[in-house]
Amino acid sequence: MTRNMTGKKTSKQHRRWSEMSPGQRSVALALASIQVSLAVTAWMDLACRPAGQVNGSRAKWAAIIGVAFVGPLLYPTRGRRRRTLPPDPRPPGQDHGTAGARKDGNQRPRC
Repeated sequence: MTRNMTGKKTSKQHRRWSEMSPGQRSVALALASIQVSLAVTAWMDLACRPAGQVNGSRAKWAAIIGVAFVGPLLYPTRGRRRRTLPPDPRPPGQDHGTAGARKDGNQRPRC
């Protein structure tokens, strides 16, 4: 604890990596990896999604996604338009096979 100009005790807000305990470092690394994976997932979806299915400009959403935790969570809820799929023309109960699979067993890329 430190004292501010008025003499009240305040907690130190920023800690250096070397001042953190091993448990605090683990939590920081876990949160950072979650943040990065959310952002990369959102940016990949933004890159692959047709422009007509994005609310607003792609540049705006790319910047918003970069905002820690908030952006990647806002993009799926506010940035994407709801896509309605046409009804399946095949009769129900029919085995639809492996849609998207190639003869060599690999899947088609999503983009």
